[in-house]
Amino acid sequence: MSGFKLIFSNYSFLKIISYMGYCMKNLALCFILCYVQYGLAQSANKSERNTISRPASKVFILPANASLKSVPWRDSIYRFPSFEDGRISLATGYSPNENVKFNYNLYFGQMDYIDGNGDTVEVKPIKELRMVKINEHSFLYDYNFGYIEVILQLPVALGALEIFMDKLPSNVPPYSGAGVRGVPCGFARHYITSRRYYFISIENRAYPSKKSTILKLFYDYKRQIRAYLVENNIDFERENDLKKLLTFCNHLDQKNHY
Repeated sequence: MSGFKLIFSNYSFLKIISYMGYCMKNLALCFILCYVQYGLAQSANKSERNTISRPASKVFILPANASLKSVPWRDSIYRFPSFEDGRISLATGYSPNENVKFNYNLYFGQMDYIDGNGDTVEVKPIKELRMVKINEHSFLYDYNFGYIEVILQLPVALGALEIFMDKLPSNVPPYSGAGVRGVPCGFARHYITSRRYYFISIENRAYPSKKSTILKLFYDYKRQIRAYLVENNIDFERENDLKKLLTFCNHLDQKNHY
């Protein structure tokens, strides 16, 4: 009997040990799952903090075989509601005396004007063209990028280039052919307005708004600018962030010269 008790006691002890091991495994598994969930939640929260919510752009649809003149949004292709007085200037500094009515065409990415016959004509995009002023608005012409509107006038300025960009809806098959803008084609085309930002140097040269660019333009203040970028979590695609950044950088440079 004592032997049976001993066997039973040993069996019970082993069973308890086994059960405790099982519990420890489950406890460890629960801990790991909780830790992973916590980590994912933290990553999600961090991602939400670093993600900037931007409103969806309006989609402009050009139906198949339709011309631009036939759609209700045809006037939306221009920067201003009407053609306004303006002047052009060349890289040499020469500017014709006469005022001409201009408007920037977002659809074709070109500057249009009204000629002597009352027709809408494109300004010839030559390399010597430097600036187009329409009332109080200035457009720097860059042969590689296009017409960049100056939206913050400082020694190193901020510019924005706005164009109609092709937008392919997710619920339609890929285009069956390449459409030429201004020419009706056999499939519908979808567009949204795209806005890209540029830093404009004192020499009127345009550079895409990037961290490497701002550090290059203000080379002597790299340390201060890097600290500012981290502290303010600057987004190089957000207009207000870029305005604050350029104001800060220009102030550093001006302060050093006085």
